[in-house]
Amino acid sequence: MTAALIYLRVSTEEQAERGYSIAAQREECRAKARELGATEITEFVDEGVSGSILERPALVAALEKLKAGGIRWFICLDTSVCRAA
Repeated sequence: MTAALIYLRVSTEEQAERGYSIAAQREECRAKARELGATEITEFVDEGVSGSILERPALVAALEKLKAGGIRWFICLDTSVCRAA
């Protein structure tokens, strides 16, 4: 089993309208995970949470899962280039 963790976040409706919606991020990140060969994908989502807040609930949970081990890739959308990284 090769595991990937994907983290999705959108803070404003404007971001969602510009193509960064949770659904669009999910599609892009899952495609990247499959491209890398992931057979198990775990998803964490912070919807409506500002990027300026570091203690985002799903991000904290994702990092805890990452620390626990067994995850090969941590994938999220890089909105500066609008692709999964």
